Formats: sequence, C-alpha cells, structure tokens
Amino acid sequence: MRTTEEIKKQMTDAVLANSTLRDAFGLDQNQEWDTQVSSVNILNLIIYIVAMAIRTLEWLHDQFRAEVEERIAAAFPGTISWYWNKVMQFRYGYDVNQYGVYEGAALEHPEALIITHCAVMEQDNGIIVKVNKGTDTYEPLTASEQEALEAYVNTIKFAGTVATVYSFDPDEIRLKLNIWRNPMVLDENMCLRDTNSTPVVENAVVAYLNSIAYGGTFNKTKLIDAVQQVEGVIDVTIRSGSIYCHQDQSSHNFNSFVQNFTSYAGHFTLGGTHGGLTCYDQNS
Repeated sequence: MRTTEEIKKQMTDAVLANSTLRDAFGLDQNQEWDTQVSSVNILNLIIYIVAMAIRTLEWLHDQFRAEVEERIAAAFPGTISWYWNKVMQFRYGYDVNQYGVYEGAALEHPEALIITHCAVMEQDNGIIVKVNKGTDTYEPLTASEQEALEAYVNTIKFAGTVATVYSFDPDEIRLKLNIWRNPMVLDENMCLRDTNSTPVVENAVVAYLNSIAYGGTFNKTKLIDAVQQVEGVIDVTIRSGSIYCHQDQSSHNFNSFVQNFTSYAGHFTLGGTHGGLTCYDQNS
C-alpha cells in the first residue's frame, strides 16, 4: 500500500509537469517541489490533506478486501478456516440440528461459547484441533467439556476425515540467559534502577511468548531480539533452555531443535512447576 508521502509526490510531480498549473503558481519544473514550496503553503497543505484522504481510502479498501477474503474462506466447507470458525461456534451443553448448526435456545446463551483459543492444523487424512478456554488465560477443557467438543467435531466434520481434539495446559518454557547489561540502567537482577525494580527482561520474554499466535511456533532468534530491545541490555545469549509439554509429559531441550518449536498445546508460558527464567549477569 502506498504511503502518504508517495501519494503526495505523485501529485506534486503532476502539478510540476502541467504548464498551466506551473504558470498559475509560479513554479519551476526543474526544481524539486519542497525546495520552492513552503511546508505551510496553502497549496502544499491541500495536497497533503488530499494525499492523506487517498491513503485512508486505500487502507480501508485493503481492510475490506482482506475481511471479505477471510469470510469467504471461513464460509467454504472443509477448509481450515471453516473448521476454525465452526469450533469457535461450539456451545457447551447444546445439540446441533441435522445440518450441524445451532438454533433456538442455544443462540440465547452466549455463556455456552466456552472456546476462546483455537488452532486447526492438517494431518494425514484429517485435522488436529487444539483449544483452550479463558479470556486472559489458557485453561484446558474439563473431561466433560472435551467429550462434548469431540462429539460436536465428529458431527460437523467431513466423512472420512480423522479429527483429533487436544486441550492441555500451555507448554512451559524454562530459560537460562547470559545477559551483558549497562549497569547505569539495569541492576544485577535485570531490573530497571529507576522504576522500583521492574523485571524488564522477564517482562520482555513473557511479552514475546504472548505475541506468538495460538498454535504457533517459538523461535530462538525472535526471543533474543525481544530481549535485546530491552533498555539497558547490551547483549544476550541463550545459555540453555527446555520446553515441557503436558500433552505427553515430555521435555524438549533447546539443543534438540535448531530454531523453531511448534507448540504441542497451542500456547507457551514461562515458569510453572517445570520452568522459569534465570539470568546470568555477565558483568559480575
């Protein structure tokens, strides 16, 4: 999408190329626009406002097109988007009609919409559905809720499609980082000295994990980039790390994968009974 500056440049070039407009405003075709027209000139301001309006219209058009394409994909039966949309419509405690659609009393109880996080992935001859509940948390479904969801998915899925439903506590990441810091900004606990000991390094790690799309992939380099953006951090390396997955109670050392690790449960969290963050001060 074009920027406001790009649109304005095209407009001013058109004005300079038009002999009638050049004569009317006393412009020289051989000079750049900004060298001969003041930033507060009324003509310059009008052109800038029009350029902003054009950019806004183009942005709205792109947003509208993306939304339409998303809705088309979600409405086409059998696609990953369609399955995701249907799972998010699951209403605990209610049955669907013969077409796999909720109606009547089910639509009158929005609290029955318990799924708040969902990811659908393809596998051989079928799909994997990962879900959690909770607005600000990632709670696994109860045994009763999962049984109902599995029955619902088996009702709406295409014949011959194998559907597996997972709902577990988030995968827990344990990290040990080597930190080189600016001692004027960060103390030995990796907290800002002037903000009542705010644990900025830990906050950056948590913020990165929360930024990963549900069902997405943890990336070592992006983690390092996130920590290096912290004020007072000069350099950082990963000393060691592991990921504990509740799905099969397995632990995966960072050495077992090169860069990326796709979440078993759908989401990553820092800490818990199987993990946490330890920073080793390389200044000491």
